[in-house]
Amino acid sequence: SNTVNVYYNKKSDFIVYPNPAKNYITIIHHQKELISIYNNKGEKVRKIVLLPGQSKIDISNLQNGIYYIKNKNIALKIIKE
Repeated sequence: SNTVNVYYNKKSDFIVYPNPAKNYITIIHHQKELISIYNNKGEKVRKIVLLPGQSKIDISNLQNGIYYIKNKNIALKIIKE
């Protein structure tokens, strides 16, 4: 039989959209976790506890520019415009 197994690391299964974003980003994740948002100078600007599922995060108070969303495993670059 032609069986295909797909494996993925749930700890890093993390999606952020839209990117670039204006006022809100949506984060899809599969477990409770702590994320931090850093500016392009490496300064932490937000700390958020996410519950499993989909979270809508208000970024309207952040200045336009490049930010990094980090959890313990990965960092994703987003652009705030």
